[in-house]
Amino acid sequence: MIRVMLVDDSSFMRKLTKNMLADDQEITIVAEAKNGEDALQVHTDDIDVVLLDIEMPKMTGLEVLETWYKANKNITTIMFSSLTKNGASETIRALDLGAFDFIEKPNNPVALNQKKEEIIEKIKSAYKHNQRKQNLWTRRTTNTLQKPLTTSNRGEAPLAASGKSLNSVSPKKNTSPSGLRKAPATLKNLILIGCSTGGPKALKEIIPMFPGNLNAAILIVQHMPKGDYTRSLAETLNRVSELTVHEAKNGQKIENGNVYIAPGGHQMKINNEMIVLTEDPPESGHAPSVDYMFREVLNKKGFLNLYPVVLTGMGADGSKSSLLLSNSGIETTVESEETCVVFGMPKKVIEVGAKNKTLPLADIPNYVTKKLN
Repeated sequence: MIRVMLVDDSSFMRKLTKNMLADDQEITIVAEAKNGEDALQVHTDDIDVVLLDIEMPKMTGLEVLETWYKANKNITTIMFSSLTKNGASETIRALDLGAFDFIEKPNNPVALNQKKEEIIEKIKSAYKHNQRKQNLWTRRTTNTLQKPLTTSNRGEAPLAASGKSLNSVSPKKNTSPSGLRKAPATLKNLILIGCSTGGPKALKEIIPMFPGNLNAAILIVQHMPKGDYTRSLAETLNRVSELTVHEAKNGQKIENGNVYIAPGGHQMKINNEMIVLTEDPPESGHAPSVDYMFREVLNKKGFLNLYPVVLTGMGADGSKSSLLLSNSGIETTVESEETCVVFGMPKKVIEVGAKNKTLPLADIPNYVTKKLN
């Protein structure tokens, strides 16, 4: 049984959510809180997943998450996010702090019921992720205890979902001359990245690892709904990377050393080295869709070299198009199970038989960059 805590200042919303989840025999509500301060008083050791509202009086959901993070409390959390610009920015911050995922907060019973399947699926995926992470941590601890104490295993910091130390610091945007050559003017290479659950944190780890003079442009599909979420994600990545990161715009020129993130609710493709955004219907259940971008870019690539990458995420988006790429002799780099928050999309690429190279997250930028050269 998956034990869930609801944290929301609306008693009406808590009641609706509780009644909705009662229909699933694998989920039980074991605790409720009406604000952040109350949530911090709850003993969380017996709770598997927390549904946490962002905007609350007294203490916001983001402040709760920051408190847990500073206390090194590893609590699997799904955020309820508002549709406001501020809500989008705080949601990206919450994902950066380790929230498993987020759900746009419904504002009425009908909207909540429409999200029932999504909410239940994310709760179950969060629980599976937590179990896998605990098993991985147990194996690592056992292996460490069996080894002699050395400088390489003494005092290791806890690992985040990405496998990266929670104490590690993201690199800062380098605003001074770096001594690197400028990125070449001629566009020859496109790196295509697709991700879903766990993607924002994974992107924040790997995008800063690409050099500022990268001989390629990067196109990204991160599953996110309409709103300011992808804009906030682009701003966050731009602050920590030597590359220039944009929320993609229709007609925007694709240039080396730049990153273009498909906006939520739109499909992204290319034409004559320009971004093309469409309102084509969801594909593989998503808009933006990885399958859509991979396939359409393949069809219009001309003389461009393609380097597709599939990172952490639920579902199978990207697997069909990876097979098309494979049939054209193009290898897809996929994130390994060890570092994935959800080993869904990468696993499907492997299962369909697409040509692939499976690597831990931190090894992907160097591998792809070497292939460019």
